[in-house]
Amino acid sequence: MRKKMNFNSNWYFHMGELEQKVEKITSKTGTCGGASNLTREEGFVYKNPQHIADVIGIEDGNSLYSIAEHVEGIWDMVDLPHDWKIRQDYVKPSSYSGMLDKEGQKGYLPDGVGYYRKKFSLPKEDLGKRIVIEFEGVMRDAIVWVNGCYIGSHLSGYTGFAYDISAYLNYGDEGENVILVKTDCTYEEGWWAEGAGIYRDVWLYQLDPVHVKRHGTFVYCKDITDSNTKVMIDTEIENKLHSDCSVTVRKSLVSQEDQILYHQEKELTVGSLCVGTISFDFMLENPILWDLDHPYLYKMVTEIVRENEIVDHNETLFGVRDIKYTSQGLLLNGKWIEIKGVCEHQDFAGVGTALTPDIIDYKLTRIKEMGGNAYRSAHHPATDYLLQACDRMGILVLNENRRLDVGPEGLNDVEELIKGSRNHPSVFMWCMENEEFITLLPPGKRLLNELMAYAKKLDPTRLFTVAGQFAKGDSEYESIPDVVGFNYDSGHAKARLENYPGSLVMASEDASFVSTRGVYEDNRELGVCDSYDSGSYYEKVLKGSDVEISSGTVGGASSLFNLVYCWNHYKHEVPGLGGIFIWTAFDYRGETFPWNWPTINSQYGAMDMCGFEKDVYYYWQSVWMDQPMVHMLPHWNWKGKEGQKVHIDVYSNCDEVELFINNESQGRKKHTIGLITRWEPLYVPGEVKVVAYNDGKPVTEDYKVTTGEPFAIRLSKIYSGKDNDLFKAEIVDKSGLLCPTADNHIQFSVINAEIVGVGNGNPSSHEPDVADQRKAFNGLALVILRKRSENITVMADSDGLESARISYANGSFIYI
Repeated sequence: MRKKMNFNSNWYFHMGELEQKVEKITSKTGTCGGASNLTREEGFVYKNPQHIADVIGIEDGNSLYSIAEHVEGIWDMVDLPHDWKIRQDYVKPSSYSGMLDKEGQKGYLPDGVGYYRKKFSLPKEDLGKRIVIEFEGVMRDAIVWVNGCYIGSHLSGYTGFAYDISAYLNYGDEGENVILVKTDCTYEEGWWAEGAGIYRDVWLYQLDPVHVKRHGTFVYCKDITDSNTKVMIDTEIENKLHSDCSVTVRKSLVSQEDQILYHQEKELTVGSLCVGTISFDFMLENPILWDLDHPYLYKMVTEIVRENEIVDHNETLFGVRDIKYTSQGLLLNGKWIEIKGVCEHQDFAGVGTALTPDIIDYKLTRIKEMGGNAYRSAHHPATDYLLQACDRMGILVLNENRRLDVGPEGLNDVEELIKGSRNHPSVFMWCMENEEFITLLPPGKRLLNELMAYAKKLDPTRLFTVAGQFAKGDSEYESIPDVVGFNYDSGHAKARLENYPGSLVMASEDASFVSTRGVYEDNRELGVCDSYDSGSYYEKVLKGSDVEISSGTVGGASSLFNLVYCWNHYKHEVPGLGGIFIWTAFDYRGETFPWNWPTINSQYGAMDMCGFEKDVYYYWQSVWMDQPMVHMLPHWNWKGKEGQKVHIDVYSNCDEVELFINNESQGRKKHTIGLITRWEPLYVPGEVKVVAYNDGKPVTEDYKVTTGEPFAIRLSKIYSGKDNDLFKAEIVDKSGLLCPTADNHIQFSVINAEIVGVGNGNPSSHEPDVADQRKAFNGLALVILRKRSENITVMADSDGLESARISYANGSFIYI
């Protein structure tokens, strides 16, 4: 029977080139004793387990593990997922290469090589089973050895891979087993900070020799109506026996309430060491459809019976939903859905790219709270857990290919992308390339054509798009995908629709708005950007890195236009775009545009690296949400600027807005959704408030108050997960008001928990993320905990401030 075991715990990690250190120990470079044994270039397959033991005087005979154990340096015990790159120090560049500084693209974290090793034992009874190890993602150029034998290599850091290692293992008293994994991020795939190491989950499977193949079940629906739908199931059965095998394949459809709705059996004979395919279909009456408000999931259970014994039990979750993309955008179950999408890298404060399920859930929750309903996995395939979470939460996913490549590795990556996620109802379309320069040339178009044809055979049920940039306006290029995706459209979509009626278009990426949370004046020395949407970012920054930029001009989109243009363009000018995917939901490491050093992460996010909202977050709320809202910026702490003008912007989805300073009206103005209402009053300390009206009646308000000096720390739990809790630390004055410019140092400590990491959202902070302390940035900091007990205490201390302490049990607070 199939067993799936989490293989994330008790690994050891070593930083640096292990081959050189092995050679130094052995003082030999022979085919069995030296560094060549570890290199892929030598085509290494280990011959004699005892030989290296003899050479270096080790008795246990487990050669590669022994070498790893005895090399100079420290091996740290780690749990996966693990990003070793964020555990390094930031390195100031000796020179700059312009606005797109290469080191800045990677966040000024050095590249390198790291190794992971893990010991484990298997009982004698497992002999005869198929043991498969699966890596969901290793960054990157991974090489895997098992018990000294080279198993395989995987180039991409964004696709999963698996090896059947049954024949290489020791069982029972034969001895322990050792896995060694090399990770090398010297050559990057993307142009952002990609992280490093085994940053996604690892699984160990125990399978019968006859089993459902990895990614071997495909469930899809045809002719979907409210009364019935035809359910189709294709399943690949793998036979690892040395003889033909006849089996019974059982299919059962199970509802979300665990009721069996359908059952059928068929016979299948699979040849020795072959893969057989079997298909089922049936009518499902009165299907419950998956949609954004009610994301209903069914379960397809596959059982394989061999010699009257169930030898495999495999479950596939799926949803019934009818998706069409039309000249007016997306139809989900016959209802038009405006795509309120975000583009997103896999990165977060405290953990880097090693996102846990709880942090993924937190990020998706924040996106929904902003009003978003769609996620573009930019620019790589999404993790399986992220797709599961989107299935469960009702979020659409545009799942994306990393490289435009039709070589063996490129096709394998596309197969992993599609076969690994085609059962997820959240995935509504595939994106096959993003901003590839080669699409300007004839070979690029041929590559895209070939890749698209191959991908469509893997999933004929969905449409395919591109995230087009450089070849926009090229009719040959635009004719290849089913839906033409435009990054930063500036008239090309409208031209496409006019010149080729019936074309389908999408705003695959737009509104690269740069801002720093709580900052309202540019400061190149500090590497921060103002939060106003001035619309002059392009003119002032993109034209050259040496342009002198005055205060209040960087805020805006890195496309030709600003936020207001981007939203109104897709909403009113070209509704056929169907919506928008904004760049991005969260800040991420690398792409330090526009300032480069000392900035170490991007500033495109509607939220910072911690998920703390910036002002622009509320702009998207104002155009994406129906519940009345209003937001004003900036804060109201401007000591030394009394009597000077302050630029006030207001975002709202209401009819009118009125500004008050110390309860004195500054005027009431008509407001249009998607536009920005502005005042420029003189600054006086006190309270500034904006009231929003619908039909002449006040419905909501926002206010800012001039605060006192920092007095205390306030801790609050902002997310509670299965394994991780996230806490926000705020620096407040005596009245409990957030001090919007405070930068006090905070020391965190815990009881019955572990501090995973910290952050503060400062794009120029060079403090380590894997730590128990952090300076606040504009009043805020984040700490991430791993739970170790039901009773947990969290404490935050800072010199000169009142401390904060929270104790809670089973999620309920005991005292604060």
